[in-house]
Amino acid sequence: MKLKVKGGFTLSEMLLAMAIVGVVAAITIPQLAAGMQKKQAGAILSRAVTQIELGCQNMIQYENSNSVDGSYYSTVTALPGVSIAKLAPFIGVADTGDTVAAATVKKYTYLPGILPAAYAADAVSTGDSITGTTTVTPIEDATKLEALEGNLKEFKFQKFGAELLLPDKMNTSATGGDPNYVVLQMLIDTNGAAKKPNMYGKDVFEFHLTNSCKMVPYGLSTYKTECAGTSITEGRSCAARVAAEGWKINY
Repeated sequence: MKLKVKGGFTLSEMLLAMAIVGVVAAITIPQLAAGMQKKQAGAILSRAVTQIELGCQNMIQYENSNSVDGSYYSTVTALPGVSIAKLAPFIGVADTGDTVAAATVKKYTYLPGILPAAYAADAVSTGDSITGTTTVTPIEDATKLEALEGNLKEFKFQKFGAELLLPDKMNTSATGGDPNYVVLQMLIDTNGAAKKPNMYGKDVFEFHLTNSCKMVPYGLSTYKTECAGTSITEGRSCAARVAAEGWKINY
């Protein structure tokens, strides 16, 4: 009785199978990597915002606990000698000594049907900006602030890889202790300024610290039209969307 020997795959069949696997991997792996990067960026952004809020509150509590004349402070601008240097250790960041040009943070836009995404050369700026030498009036909606310009100071979070890009000083000219007054406009770069893409809504998100230690995302009144669904016309407004959707980047 003769045994039938079952033949294996031919070389052409194996090459075809390998080609199919390669095509599938080329499609799925970048998508998986992008999804992981978005998830990580959202988690880092949430951690940074929470840490800044708690650190700011701790700074006020510290000043109240160490007040020699019995003074009680409830807002940032009420603190004696308040500054970015004073705030930094409380929020867990250190000045790297480097500066980053605000213009290197690019505008991010994406309109369905346009591939690749359309990128502007630099950040959007259509009016007066807040820098270390200017001030802003008390506002509740941070969307009214123009984009940061000039050279921003680079601060690194000491326990994770995000960075803060800040003007050279806080806005401390609030009167009457207005809790909604913006005392510090900032950019949070979730992977550091040295790593790309350095784009609003991708790895850079704009937040504003108020006099009552609340972090207000840029775009509260505009993200539903400028960063809606998969149609992004202004990446700067996506900070508010990410915060509203539970620190998830769903675009």
